[in-house]
Amino acid sequence: MFLEKFTIIILLAIAANLDNLGVGIAYGLRGRYISIVSNLTIALISGS
Repeated sequence: MFLEKFTIIILLAIAANLDNLGVGIAYGLRGRYISIVSNLTIALISGS
């Protein structure tokens, strides 16, 4: 039971991070810059 829940949590975290990686690569290729404040805001919202 615990292992199933833990596996689901890990897979969800990986999926969310892969999505963020894709957005980061797209912004980087277009030369767009995200400020530190905006980056921290996004991290706080997505981390909660």
